Order: sequence, then C-alpha cells, then structure tokens
Amino acid sequence: MKTPVFLLIILALSIPALAQVTPLASIDDPDHSEYSPSISPDGRTLVFQSEKNGFWRIYASHMTDLGWGDAYEIFPGLPDSVFVGGPSFGADGKTLVFFGDMEGSFGSLDIFYATYDSPSKSWSTPAHFPEPINSADYEGFPAISPSGNTLYFVVDQDQEEMAPGAEECYRIVMSEKMVDGNWSKPVPLPDKINEGCVGYPRIMPDGETLIFSRFEAEKKEDLFASVYTENGWSDPRAIEAVNTELAEKMVSVTYDGSQAVYSRGKDLNGVGPEDMIVQLAGNSLGEVAGWVGVRIDVRDESGKELGSTIAIREQGGATLKPEAFEGSYTGRLRAGKEYLLTITAPGYDFKTIPVDISHVTAPETRSYEVTLQSIKKELTIRLDDLNFDYNSASISDTAGAILEIAAIFLKENTNVKVEISAHTDNVGSPGFNLDLSNRRAASVVEALVAKGVSPETLIAKGYGETKPVTENETEEGRARNRRVEFRILEK
Repeated sequence: MKTPVFLLIILALSIPALAQVTPLASIDDPDHSEYSPSISPDGRTLVFQSEKNGFWRIYASHMTDLGWGDAYEIFPGLPDSVFVGGPSFGADGKTLVFFGDMEGSFGSLDIFYATYDSPSKSWSTPAHFPEPINSADYEGFPAISPSGNTLYFVVDQDQEEMAPGAEECYRIVMSEKMVDGNWSKPVPLPDKINEGCVGYPRIMPDGETLIFSRFEAEKKEDLFASVYTENGWSDPRAIEAVNTELAEKMVSVTYDGSQAVYSRGKDLNGVGPEDMIVQLAGNSLGEVAGWVGVRIDVRDESGKELGSTIAIREQGGATLKPEAFEGSYTGRLRAGKEYLLTITAPGYDFKTIPVDISHVTAPETRSYEVTLQSIKKELTIRLDDLNFDYNSASISDTAGAILEIAAIFLKENTNVKVEISAHTDNVGSPGFNLDLSNRRAASVVEALVAKGVSPETLIAKGYGETKPVTENETEEGRARNRRVEFRILEK
C-alpha cells in the first residue's frame, strides 16, 4: 500500500460550511501519517492507522478532561512484516473491524475483527472473517452496520478502469449475515455508487447513509453520500460542505451526530498540509445532522443480556425493517418526529418505548434499560398507547401500531391463552365503568381477531375501576389506571 499523507479532522456538526482548523497536538506526529480514523459511538475513543513506528499499525486515543490522550498501539507485538489498518468501530463501541495480512489471511489483505474487554482495558486477539468475505484477493477498509448484520468493504477494481492520477481504485461490496450466522457472498453495490474509482465506505449510525470517496479528475478523492430507501440506494451526492481540492476520505460519526472524523490528504500536485490532526471549530455534514442517538440495553429478569429484535415505527408511518442485536442496540432517529420502538425476544414478552423527539433541535443521546419477562402463567403485559375515544369503546386511530405489535406477539406464541383485561379510572359510576371496560376489552379482542389472531386464544374481561395500579387523585394517576393488559392464562 502506498504511504499517503493525511490528516484527521474532528468536527462539530452545526455550521453549514468549513470552519477554521486547529491542530490536535496530542495526537499529531508531524513526521508520520495519521490515517483512516474512526470515532467510537460515544465520542470517547478515537482509533486510526499510522506508520509512526516504521510499520502500519492501529492506534487509539481516549478523551480525557484535557482533550485527547496519548495514542497507543492496540495490537502490540505484531511481526514487522505484518500490515494492519483501516479500523472502523461497530455500534457497540467494543467491536472493531479492520484489515491486514496477519496470520490466517488467505493470500492478500483480508478483513479481521476484535472486541474490547473493559475490565482488562485491552483488545482481543484479531479474528479472521471466514469465507466468502475473505478470499485470496484483496479485501480492505471494512465498515459494519449498526445492527452488526451488514459488512461493507472494498475489493480491487480493474486497473484499466483507474482514473488518470489515481493511486488506488476499488469497488465497494457488501455481505449480509444470514439467519444461520454465516455471511452471504459479497455483492457489488449498484453502478451508480461504483462508478469510476471509489473506496473507503463508511455506513452512518442510521444504518441507511453510506459515505464513500470517489476520485475526481484533477483533484483527489471527494466525499459522496448515498441513502438506502425502499427504492434502493439513492444517486450519490457530493458533500460540498467538506470537499476541497485536497483528498477527503473515511468519515466516522458518533451516534448522536455531535462529532465526526475524516481523513484529508494532499492534492494531485502534492500541495496541502503535512501530516497533522486538526480540529474544526464547526462544520456540517448535512447527512448526519438532525439526528438523536438511541441506546437500548436489554436483559432478562436475572440481568442476563438478551438477543433481541427492535422494530421502529414512525408515527403515522410504516414499521422499518426489524433489526436483531445482542444485548445492546445503538442507532439514530431523525429529529422532528415521534416514534414507537418495540423490543421483542423469543420466549419473552415485549416492551414498547414511545420516543418523542419532535422538538429536538440539537444533538443528544437517549438511553433506555429494558427488562423482558419470560412468558409464563399470570404474566401481565401492559399495552401502552392503546387508547379509546372519550367514554367510548371505539379504539383510537393512534392505536394501530400497538395492536399490530400485539397481534404479531400472539401469532408467534400460539400456545398461550390470553385474557384481554380492560381497566378504567374512578371518574363516573362504578357500574358505568365496569360496562365500559367490558366493551373496551371486547373491542380489542375483535381488532386482534381481525388481524389474524385465533379467537380461541382470547378472553375479554373488564374490571372497571376495581384494580387501580396507583391512586386516582391526580390526572397522571388516573391516566395510569386507564389501561388494557394481556394476562397469560395458559402456556
């Protein structure tokens, strides 16, 4: 690999144009390159590639009260002949994917991964991705999706297709983890992305925005973004706010969108700053602004981490593709909207998390701790957001999402028999409230049957105001008492 001259750039995502830069002396080594940066989701750790000891290695620096700390080699003791580089964090901040020619490589450069152990403050021994991700050919510069189920990386492009002046020319490919845990055969991204010489893919924390570099004539690499939608990948768009006559590569963003890093190098004429790391006073990557970071930790009753699935539904919109994860989920939601997040796991109940970020105007992160209960007799599941019209058994139009979730749960657990329990507050007479709750329970059963749930598994029962979960003296208390629940009768 040719030795590039690059700088890392750390930026805040608030100003819609490039700002003044300030060297980060604690990381900068003026005699060597700092290249291929990745910032951890929480913004506390920066990893990058450098040849400061005479060989390409991966280094890390941690944020302290005084700024970035001294950089150190994360895989010490590698043989001098070994190359390792191109690090990129996973969404959990503890998984790192990278490439090199360490032991286990099939021939050329291959893709590896390692995990961080917090108690020992060290990285595991690099592990080699299996076939078909790796082959005897070149695989490099990997990036893994927030769900951990899609891997993007580059393979060599035909040399005759290289643009004049280009030092390296790649194609971007992707591989997906299948249900059995194996990885699919890598396939190239569409021609609209792989046009000309491209490289250095980075998938953003939303799991939908891919930022990569494309070689531009009479310049070096510029940054482009493509967004995956229901219609496939969008036409790539140059990120004009950061592209200059220099080479821009390898964007990495914290999951709340408040920080990002990328590499910048000299132009085709060798003009540009020498190796250094600089911090920008402000910048905008429009593709990563306006997001709220979300972290969800899921455990069972004993505190054990659970392999779970999250489904995200935008208010008034369709449910996004569910994503499986182990223990912790890290992702982003676009600000200015309301969402309903549903967490499920086989053999357990489900939890819904309403997230209102309709008025958020600055980057932030929201964290949630979820405990799922194993399905057993007498387990009660509250159906939040299942509302009714005032003094009526007519289900509100806003209840569509929770009814859909409840129906899916019941159709996946056909061995359970469930009581649909409806409760009211104490406003009105006890008789009226009992009748209203019975009618509301019957309405929910009817709605679930219409969604394909077997009527033999459902019993409707109203309790009126007889089983409050809190006092009825305040509006907040009365709102908590007005509820519909599942109660598992048989399993």
